[in-house]
Amino acid sequence: MFGLTFVGVIPEIANAIGYILAFINSYILNRKFTFKSKNNHKRDFTRFLFVTIIVYFANLLTLVICFRTFNMNEYISLIIANIVYIILGYILHKCWTFK
Repeated sequence: MFGLTFVGVIPEIANAIGYILAFINSYILNRKFTFKSKNNHKRDFTRFLFVTIIVYFANLLTLVICFRTFNMNEYISLIIANIVYIILGYILHKCWTFK
């Protein structure tokens, strides 16, 4: 995301590309290592996708508010948006996706 932003891609697009590229990797690592899920793969993947969509929009909303509304630096805005994504994602995956 930072690299794309650095070369001129607008932060919202750089953010989307970063999350698309990280989605499958995140699912595999979280399912296998972080939460050590023994649930049905289809169930876990469907829930993971649902939660990822929810937290992505929370991330995007945070990014837009920070960058567009408060005119914060694009890199700081990306960092804050990612913190929201990570914390909310972890909580939802722990409590629902891989429960």
